[in-house]
Amino acid sequence: MKRDKLILFFIMIIAFSTFSSAIVINEFVTDPQSDWDNNGAPGSSDEWIEIYNDEQINISLVNWTLLMNDSTPAFQQLNGFIFPGDYKIIFNPSGTINNDGQIILYNSEGNLVDSVTHGIWEDGNTEDNAPDGNANNRDDECLARIPNSADSNTDSNDFIKTRCTFGTENGIVPSNEQELNVTIAGKIVFQIIPRNLEFGLVQPGSFNNPALNGPIVFNLTGSTADANVEITQVIGFPFEFGLKIEEEQALGKIWTILQSSPIQTTVPTLDIPLDASAGNNMGTIVYTVSGVP
Repeated sequence: MKRDKLILFFIMIIAFSTFSSAIVINEFVTDPQSDWDNNGAPGSSDEWIEIYNDEQINISLVNWTLLMNDSTPAFQQLNGFIFPGDYKIIFNPSGTINNDGQIILYNSEGNLVDSVTHGIWEDGNTEDNAPDGNANNRDDECLARIPNSADSNTDSNDFIKTRCTFGTENGIVPSNEQELNVTIAGKIVFQIIPRNLEFGLVQPGSFNNPALNGPIVFNLTGSTADANVEITQVIGFPFEFGLKIEEEQALGKIWTILQSSPIQTTVPTLDIPLDASAGNNMGTIVYTVSGVP
């Protein structure tokens, strides 16, 4: 009789363990970039944890518990039900969720259901931890299981930083949303002095003739960003081949000018071919200016 009870006991434990493993910590936010609670600005009150029911039955969460295990550990009591294939959001859980830590889900019997360790939190093997929760913008705000609810028991394989899909399937942009992306560059104020370079009277076959009114001065005063300046065209004879900047071919010459040091000078010279015809010659330099990425 004792043997029968012992066998029944083990069967119950195995069945319960299988039942609980269908609930996973699916997605969470530790460094909010969005104002999820609509209080005017992102903050710790916008943290949340999403759990997912991959089972085919309703599961009661009464007396289930989440442990946010980090430098300031806290418990969050759960309640209600989670339906098959459904998501439950635990919004603004007790305490704060650190960017490096561990989230552990226990059932009403105190048995471990699921856990995820992220960042550099020491759990005995940090190499298989999920990424830390630090976020730069909405595109990496969440740590989420990709594919949705995937659980290989290795957090580094299961979780990535990604855009949040609050209460919906991970990795899927809702059909009624359209993503927008723009990078706003700093303002660049660009001036060249002098506007006309004069080389005066030169002889055929002469080299390194200096500009009489040089050097060239690049002035970015008033800019809010660094800039790249490149000579992309040199037009007109003898300039296209003979114009040099600091003893190098002018065409393709590039400078990086910092907004913290917005004025830079450079020395132009001109080489004249031996077979150049007498006369007045004019040309043009084209500069392309762009913000440093």
